Amino acid sequence: MFSFADNGEVISCPAGHLPFQIHNNAKKGRISACFRQDFCRDCDKSNDCPTLPAKKGSYLRYRHKDIRLLRRRAFEQTAEFHEKYRYRSGIEATNSEIARRTGIKKLRIRGMAKVGYCVKLKASGLNILRAAAYRRRKGGRNLGFLPPLALVQIFVVVKEQISSWIRQFSQKSIFHPANLISHPACSG
Repeated sequence: MFSFADNGEVISCPAGHLPFQIHNNAKKGRISACFRQDFCRDCDKSNDCPTLPAKKGSYLRYRHKDIRLLRRRAFEQTAEFHEKYRYRSGIEATNSEIARRTGIKKLRIRGMAKVGYCVKLKASGLNILRAAAYRRRKGGRNLGFLPPLALVQIFVVVKEQISSWIRQFSQKSIFHPANLISHPACSG
């Protein structure tokens, strides 16, 4: 692998040879590093080398974007990256599941408040589906055979959550009675 300086210029090739000429073309955003042909001709890594032979030497041509990508891909292989981004895979899996199972990407409503309300309902539904699947995996009893008191408790918790969302939604709605009275179109 080539060694690069912080400014993006090549320091050395994989065999340790220094370029004898570096040209930074700011207009095209491209950098060219020229290595001596006698080094490249006798190099044991020439089969894997990305340099291209020319009249004056072997050239490595690249852009600053290529260097950024190379550094980013190298960082993605480190333990630090894996530790930092390990939670993201779980979050992305949840986003994918909610899109797949509830059709959240094709809502038939518009407006931030209404969309937020629907998203909360769909997330609650997904949580209920996950809880039921977890219970089935653990060999628990089927929800149909729960004692009536347990069913009532589940119903009360779900009802209270939905009621709190409805209260929040109605307070923000333009159709709330308090908002209609103070609305300019309703005042005389």
